[in-house]
Amino acid sequence: MKKLFVIFIALLFHQAVQAQKEEKWEVLGTKEIGLKADYDVIVLTAGNDKISKIKFQVKDSPVDMMRIEVTYDVGTPDQIEMRGKIADGGESRTVDIRGIGNKKIRKITFWYDTKGLNGNATVTILGVKEGR
Repeated sequence: MKKLFVIFIALLFHQAVQAQKEEKWEVLGTKEIGLKADYDVIVLTAGNDKISKIKFQVKDSPVDMMRIEVTYDVGTPDQIEMRGKIADGGESRTVDIRGIGNKKIRKITFWYDTKGLNGNATVTILGVKEGR
């Protein structure tokens, strides 16, 4: 019985690892940001429906990400605290999007601070579509 339990746990772990490897991250938008505390908006184009996860990639300079707002075609926007520095060449944590299903993401607004950092940064938002 103990062996069966260990095999079952190993199979679940293997499936979880495979699912992560199979996630296909797609670029939803990119923005170059300057040296200040500010916010920017990336408007998503057609075909960006059923996004279940997003994350941010940063290049050229680190960015202190404060919060994001995900606005859908219907309903109330989601306010998500980010609070954390993303290193040059790094990524944020993965954010699960609650508005999947028939909702489509129209725009993602993100608040950040680059004061005292190295210069302009390029921020790219990546997403995974539901079911992938």
